[in-house]
Amino acid sequence: MKRYHVQNERMRLSMAGLPAVLGFLCLYIVPVGMTIWYSFLENSFTMIFAGVDNYLYIWANEYFQLAVRNTICLTVTLVASAAMVSVIIGYLHHRYTKSNGAGTLFLLLPLLIPSGAVVSIWKTVFSTSSFSGTMQSYAAITSLFVWKYAGFGAVLIDTGLQRIPNEISEAAEIDGAGAKKIYTRIHLPILGKDLGLLILFLLMFAFRIYKESYLLFGEYPCDAMYLVQHYMNNHFLKMNFQNVSAGTISFAFLMFFIYGIVYWLMQENRRNTL
Repeated sequence: MKRYHVQNERMRLSMAGLPAVLGFLCLYIVPVGMTIWYSFLENSFTMIFAGVDNYLYIWANEYFQLAVRNTICLTVTLVASAAMVSVIIGYLHHRYTKSNGAGTLFLLLPLLIPSGAVVSIWKTVFSTSSFSGTMQSYAAITSLFVWKYAGFGAVLIDTGLQRIPNEISEAAEIDGAGAKKIYTRIHLPILGKDLGLLILFLLMFAFRIYKESYLLFGEYPCDAMYLVQHYMNNHFLKMNFQNVSAGTISFAFLMFFIYGIVYWLMQENRRNTL
C-alpha cells in the first residue's frame, strides 16, 4: 500500500511538471534546433544542404563584419559607462541614504519606464532628428543606457556593501584611511563577485540594446550604429533565413565566449580573495 502511494505521488509530480517540460521544448529547444538546421541549408525553402557555406559567407560579408565590430565596441562602451556610474551611485546610496527603501525604489524606477516613452526626450535633448555624427550617436545611446540600468547596478553594489562587516571599515579608519580610500582599496576588491555579476547583467542588457537603437536612429542608422540586429533584421525582411540563422548562431557563440571570460575572471577573483 505504501509503495503504491509513493508511485502515485511520483506520477502526480511528473504530470505537474509536464507543462513546464513541454513549454521548454517548444519555446527553446525546438527553435534553437531549427535555427541550427537552417544555418546549414542553401535555402530554407528547398532544404538543400550547404554545409558551412552560410557561415563562410556572413563572416566574409563586410556588412556583417561592420555590425560585429560596432556591436562589440558599443557593448564595451555601454557596460563600462554603466558600471562606473553604478559603482559611484551605489556608494553614495549606501553612505548617505543608508540603503533605505525609498532610495532603492527611486534607483529601480527607470527599469519600469518603457524606453519608447523617453526616446522623444532624448531626441529633444540632443536637438536633432537625425543622429548622423558618431560621437553624438554614442552619447545619445550611452546616456539612455546608463539612465535605464545604472540604478539597477547601484542597487547590486549597495547590496554587496551591506554584507561587509562594519569592523573592517572601522579598523581602516583607525589606521587613518579616508572614506574614498576605504571604498576603493578595501570595499571594491571585496565586491569582486558582485562586480562580476553586475558586468554579466550589463552585458545581457547591452546585447539587447537594438530596440533603443532602432527608436533613436531608425531602420537605417549611421555606420557607427549599424549593429548585428540591423543586419539580421535586413536579411529577415529579404527572407534570407539561412543567413539570419548562421549569423544568430555565430553571434550566440561570441556572446557565450564573452560571458565565459567574465565568469572565469569572477572565479579567479574569488580564489584570490579566499
